[in-house]
Amino acid sequence: MKQDQKTFEIDRMSQDSWRMFRTMGEIAVGFDRMSRLRIPAVTVFGSARTKFTSRYYDLARELGSALAKAGFAVATSGGPGIMEAANHGAFESGGISIGLNIVLEHEQKPNRYQTLSLDFEYFPERKVMLAKYSVGFVIFPGGFGTLDELAEVLTLVQTQTLHAFPIYLVGTEYWSGLVAWFKDTLGRHGAIAEDDLKLFKVLDDVAQIPSDIKRYYKSAGHAGFKIPVGEIAGAPQEGTSGVYPFYSETLRRGDVDFTSAGKEWLGKDGHTEKGMHQNSSARCSLDWQRLTAAR
Repeated sequence: MKQDQKTFEIDRMSQDSWRMFRTMGEIAVGFDRMSRLRIPAVTVFGSARTKFTSRYYDLARELGSALAKAGFAVATSGGPGIMEAANHGAFESGGISIGLNIVLEHEQKPNRYQTLSLDFEYFPERKVMLAKYSVGFVIFPGGFGTLDELAEVLTLVQTQTLHAFPIYLVGTEYWSGLVAWFKDTLGRHGAIAEDDLKLFKVLDDVAQIPSDIKRYYKSAGHAGFKIPVGEIAGAPQEGTSGVYPFYSETLRRGDVDFTSAGKEWLGKDGHTEKGMHQNSSARCSLDWQRLTAAR
């Protein structure tokens, strides 16, 4: 056999085998950067196709601003539409505005209102980051991607795979048909419990969301949300994934200074990394060269 025809073991390794390392890299960088956040974050989902002139764009921008002023970081999937609006509101109010971007050939490009920006190639890893470091979720009108995110968050809470979260659906007109289907079809066939509809709230007034999230963690009634059996809001249970223990504990105790918290990132050595808040172009691309640089 000629040298140029020789087959090496590395050549027989499938492309899927090497994807494992990229997946590990995305998770490692995500955990490294997001774990430095020292204030509660709220994730906002919604359509990338929402126009600047839409009232939902205005509501998402208003929400981002209100959350930032209340001391929350705002996390989105980093694209245009609703995601841009929420990031925009947080950014212009001086808050932490996080964009967890996905590499797509069409539709999504990172918006410019991000104080921390991470890039992902795979949806599952990005959703891990959005769930792990959030204390609440707000779902604006959207398409299949938004429905996927809503269904996954509801499933994680319902099955107690993650801690219970407050979940808000913005737009009573938009979501009324889906909620009715939950009740009349899923509920009637026994696919969900009747009180599973209390895992979320449907509303139009986004101004009440920041204070409602605080009530969720501080009040015995958890702001009217259902807490799955055996689950205490924000408290890790035996055998379940531990997420955001710092954030939920401080929310319950009231230790967070919501007027000034969240302007800085705490590095591994205990020093503050102010640049991560101030530099809107800071990014972590997940090719190996920039992965090394980011760490």
